[in-house]
Parts: sequence; C-alpha cells; structure tokens
Amino acid sequence: MAKKVSNYRHKIKFYKPTGEFELNEGGILVPKFELYKSLHGRKEDIIRENLESLISGANHVKKRTRLKIRYREDITEDMHFFIDNFWYAVKVVGDREGLRNEMQVIGEAIVDGGVGVKGT
Repeated sequence: MAKKVSNYRHKIKFYKPTGEFELNEGGILVPKFELYKSLHGRKEDIIRENLESLISGANHVKKRTRLKIRYREDITEDMHFFIDNFWYAVKVVGDREGLRNEMQVIGEAIVDGGVGVKGT
C-alpha cells in the first residue's frame, strides 16, 4: 500500500563519504563528506532508550532519531544526514516490513555538529 505524501514532510539531506580525510580542529584525521541526496521523510525522536539511560544513571545520553522514507537501496550506514539543525551518523538502515515500500533509517547525533561535513 502506498504511503501518503503528507507522511513525508521533513526535508532530509544525506551526505556520503568522499574517501578523503582532513585534520579537524583537534588535530584528528576525520573523513570528509559531500551532499548526496535531499529527500523527504518522517522524523521520530527515539525517547525510550534515552529515558532508560537517564534512569539507570548513565554518564551520557545519546540523541537518536528514526527516519521513515520511501524505499531505496542507495542509503547506507556509512552516511550522515542533516535534519532540524542536527547532524546524525546513520547507524541502521532497513526495510522493516520487507515490502520495499518504506524504509527506516536510525541515526545518532554527532555532538560536534558534523565531523568533516561542510555546509548544510
């Protein structure tokens, strides 16, 4: 069954690694990224895992978000994405239902704003 266009209201920019590296401000060698695709999708913050970390007394809580986009095969775990003024590293990509209609992308926030990523 086709998903409504209104379900995909967030603009998401995906970045792929260029294969090149550069030194960041701390002198650490990091990969460079370039804009790959701009897509539309649905964004859902993952709260449960964050709450469990807070309750358990974890030292830090990771900001994670789940995207739902139309199915495609070119989004991979080595990419980053930018949405709502936050950079995320792609951690999981998959078609939960196996129907090739919609896929999920789970990302984890990059604290420093995006290692090696230039522009938005």
